Parts: sequence; C-alpha cells; structure tokens
Amino acid sequence: DGGKVMEVGLGEPLPKMGKTGTMSETERMRIGNWGEHFVYRLLKKTKASSQVVWINEISETGKPYDIEITDALGRKTYIEVKTTARMDLMMFAIS
Repeated sequence: DGGKVMEVGLGEPLPKMGKTGTMSETERMRIGNWGEHFVYRLLKKTKASSQVVWINEISETGKPYDIEITDALGRKTYIEVKTTARMDLMMFAIS
C-alpha cells in the first residue's frame, strides 16, 4: 500500500506494474531498486549506531547481497532484498 510507505516517511510508493500484468525488464529493475532503497532508508533509521551501505546505490554490482551493515564492533551483516509488486505473492522460496 503506497499510503503506508508515505506514512512512515520512507520514500516514494511502490511503482505500479504494466496493465498486462507482466513486467518489462525496466519495470523489474525499477521495482527492485525501489525495494533496495526502501530497506536501505529503513535500516538507516533503525540502525543509527551502525554503518549501513547500499551496495547497488549507483549501479548493479553483481554481489550476492544488496546492503551491508557494520555494527560498532565491526561485525558485518549482509542483506539481499527481494521486492514484488504482486499483491497475491506474500511468500517466496529462499534457497
């Protein structure tokens, strides 16, 4: 829900899919980028004492994670973000 995103002040609403229900590569990239940006901003707000780096902020790096968090003790956490615009897809498999 785009309203919820605006409520918590974390950026623009999720981009809409094309009318056909299928997405172009450009739409998939926009939705993926939106998800990474959303999670990055959320973590910057909730992990203020840690360093939060959005690895793909400028361009896709090909790394197996999108965000890296380094806490005050130097411990690293790696986060891979998955985003969907489908309302009927509430869970997905992770391997």
